[in-house]
Amino acid sequence: MLTIVATVIGIHSAAIISKYSISATPGGTKKNAMFFIRNLHTGAIECGFTIFLSSRSVNSNMPRILPGIDKPGIIASNSPANRQPKIIPNCFAIIDYITNFSKIDAKLVIYFHVFSNSTFNYFINFASSFGIVYTPTIPKKDIMVDIKKLKEKVLSGELLSADEALSLCDVDATQQQELWEAAEEITSALCDKTFDSCSIINARSGKCPENCKWCAQSSHYNTKIETYALVPHDECMKVAELNRKAGIKRFSLVASGRKMQGKELDVVCQYYNELRCQEGLQLCASLGLLGKEELQKLYDSGVTRYHCNLEAAPSYFNSLCTTHTVEDKIRTIRQAREIGFEVCSGGIIGMGETRRQRIELALELLRIDPHSIPINLLCPIPGTPLENQEPLEEEEILNTIAFFRFIHPTKILRFAGGRAKLSRNTQLKALKIGMNGGIMGDMLTTIGSKVDDDKKLIQEGGYKY
Repeated sequence: MLTIVATVIGIHSAAIISKYSISATPGGTKKNAMFFIRNLHTGAIECGFTIFLSSRSVNSNMPRILPGIDKPGIIASNSPANRQPKIIPNCFAIIDYITNFSKIDAKLVIYFHVFSNSTFNYFINFASSFGIVYTPTIPKKDIMVDIKKLKEKVLSGELLSADEALSLCDVDATQQQELWEAAEEITSALCDKTFDSCSIINARSGKCPENCKWCAQSSHYNTKIETYALVPHDECMKVAELNRKAGIKRFSLVASGRKMQGKELDVVCQYYNELRCQEGLQLCASLGLLGKEELQKLYDSGVTRYHCNLEAAPSYFNSLCTTHTVEDKIRTIRQAREIGFEVCSGGIIGMGETRRQRIELALELLRIDPHSIPINLLCPIPGTPLENQEPLEEEEILNTIAFFRFIHPTKILRFAGGRAKLSRNTQLKALKIGMNGGIMGDMLTTIGSKVDDDKKLIQEGGYKY
């Protein structure tokens, strides 16, 4: 009998990302089992094979039918490489032989990485079509994450090492509450109790030449959003004044496109020169991959904080965008810092990345040491490649906020796009765990939150507004 054991590394439930195994026995015919194994080589899943033969299965026919196989143990294997696994030459001959002889006892171990819930579901459905039924089981862990030890290190004023930060990947449902409480303790001890509020206006909409898979503004996708070259002067001033009167401390123009330049940048700088006269309103900008001269113009116009998200971990970003790189973003950020800007940089979670890659993003942000870290939740936009992306579970969103607080214990973690879709209770927990800043009002092309409701929630979360 052939027993298939699949060892999965990646996501199954977004709430629990850890190593776990799935055991299965083919319920279909020999043909189904073989065809299933052959078609695992889809390119969507990174696969590796190892075939073990038990001692009782070795007999005199084995060397004749399968040359070189005359003892128990590993009889065939391969390793995945760049998601293009090579099928071992004698793999199918072995499977064919084993499935033909009921007295042969062997185990095929399939190692594969699943990069998103949708890929995992595809795999399970694919397996089921060949009569192979999988029952997920989460193994007992030999070592639990020492959350208390990590918390005490952070509270002592030290930053976690990369290895310590990545160990948080192994936090499971049994440690979730402890993780949240530890992050809340860090936030309470090390962060300002005054909530850092900001608002934005979409200064230029659509027709962006970049191919970011999450973005409604990209010209590569048919998202049917409203497009315009530059927001009119009076509308910009009106929105800024309304936000100032609502007590929102910061105001930013955010523009589509690789970068704003030329006459449009000159006009925006004129807007900022006028806005800087509004008492109590601090100015931010998010105008793309600007060069040093363009950044200097903004700084001279009264802008004090520049925003440029890294968006995703370096190991995942290239699968989401190919028209610019994380290093392009870091170059702009470093030039902004050299001029004197505070830096605002974070990312989007829920784009199919793994938990490890979310922690990788948090670690990458240490390179640029931002003052503020926006955490956006993907809002799948119809017409974009991510329109059918499954959302993260709310518990995993809270876990991610906790991870970021452990790694960036004193920074502003900013609630940004997508939060309005969370339950009020989850938003309140997020504030206590680590979110001590937020974008209020409209949020570009997605649903925002009402300012008055935000104020009540912020105060209930223990912050001054």
